[in-house]
Amino acid sequence: MSTTRGKAGQDFPVLLLHESIELIGHTALGMERNAVASELKVHQQQQEAPADVLAVLIRPFDRVHEFEVWNLFVQCIREIAPPSARAEVDAYIARALAGDYRDVATHYQPGRGSGFWLALSRDGDLLGTFALRPIREDVAELRRMYVSAAVRRRGVARAMLAKTEALCSEWRFRRLFLTTSSMNQAAVALYRAAGFEQRDYVPPGVWEKPPPGVRTFAFEKALP
Repeated sequence: MSTTRGKAGQDFPVLLLHESIELIGHTALGMERNAVASELKVHQQQQEAPADVLAVLIRPFDRVHEFEVWNLFVQCIREIAPPSARAEVDAYIARALAGDYRDVATHYQPGRGSGFWLALSRDGDLLGTFALRPIREDVAELRRMYVSAAVRRRGVARAMLAKTEALCSEWRFRRLFLTTSSMNQAAVALYRAAGFEQRDYVPPGVWEKPPPGVRTFAFEKALP
C-alpha cells in the first residue's frame, strides 16, 4: 500500500484516502460554513442563474478543508484511471500527496499568479479546487483543478475557470497554461470549449512511467 507522510510524521495510506477521510475541527468547519452562507446570500442576490447551475463562492485555501481537498484529489484521479494504469496512478497520487498537497498553504503562497482556491457551496461544502503558479513573467499555470462528482455539469468548473482567467488578467499575465491527460475527457472538452489551444505535451516528472495508452496535452489561451 502506498503511503505519504503527514505533518507530524504520521503515515496516511493512499488507499485509505480513497475510501474515506474523517474531517477534524468540526466546530471550526461549522463557523466557516456560517460565514460562507452569509456571503453567498449576498452573492446570489446580485446575480440570477438557471436552476441547474449552482451558486459558487470561490475563496482562498483554508486548512479547515485540508482533508477534503486531499480526498477530492484522490477520488478524481482514481475515477478517471483505467484499471491497467492503477499502479502508475497510485504512484502519482503518492508523489502529489508528499509534494504540493503536503502543505498546500506553503506551496501555493498567495502572490502574483500564485495561490490555491476552494469552490464552496452555500453550506460551505467543498465543490472543487484550483491552483495557480507563475511559470514565466507573462504566463501563469492552472493546476489542481478538480470538481466533486456530485456537482459536475452544474457550472462549478466554468465558474472556477472564469475566476482563474479574471485573476490572471488582473495580474497582467498574457497567457494561461495548463496540462491534462487523455484520461480526463471532460476536462479536455471544457478547455476546448473555453477557447484553449491544444497540443501534445510530455511533462517532466509527472509519470515515472506513462500509463499504457495515456497521452498528455498542453492547453494554452491568450488573455485579454
